[in-house]
Amino acid sequence: MKGDIKTTLLGMGFSDKEAQIYIYLGKRGPQKGGTIAKQLKINKGQVYRTLKALQKNGSVESTLEYPARFIAVPLQNVIDAFIKLKRQEVDLIEEIKKELVNDWNKIRQIEVDSSFEKFSVIEGEKKVFHKISQMIKEAKKELLTIVSVNALLKADHYGIFEDLSDHPMKNRLKFRFLTQLTNNYLKPIQMILKKIEPELDFKGKDP
Repeated sequence: MKGDIKTTLLGMGFSDKEAQIYIYLGKRGPQKGGTIAKQLKINKGQVYRTLKALQKNGSVESTLEYPARFIAVPLQNVIDAFIKLKRQEVDLIEEIKKELVNDWNKIRQIEVDSSFEKFSVIEGEKKVFHKISQMIKEAKKELLTIVSVNALLKADHYGIFEDLSDHPMKNRLKFRFLTQLTNNYLKPIQMILKKIEPELDFKGKDP
């Protein structure tokens, strides 16, 4: 369960250290910065910088005493705030979508041949997984990827495996994910396999 929470937090934009400290505070209750640094074996300066970032995004609060203790905001509140923010962003884009498309059509003079081979550089986790989802839906023969185990875990969070299992041609398509698996990641991978095996033929190969 802890792994699921951390994966969700990472998907919400938390850094690895932010997620680690937030989960620690949720488990241990109010803690001083020095105690957090000692227990998690993280540099004290980095702990306080991370706590400041967590306070800024509304997931951690501090007491008025000195030295202050830090408290994790309930996860439900953090998720609700994240959902509200994302809905506001989507609503804003929906409002200006038609105007933007019209402006784009006015300045676009040449239709690009879709048969051209293209290379794209995409930055930002959400944009990357959105593109992967799009590629899965558009795949007609195969989709081959080289990916880390961490990325596979995040792919599960972003619904990539649901996209694979929902593909109308999944029985005729080849989806291959090449990754380097270590003992540390056996349990998370087993969790993913248990979830997707009824729908997808997921096999491992020792090089």
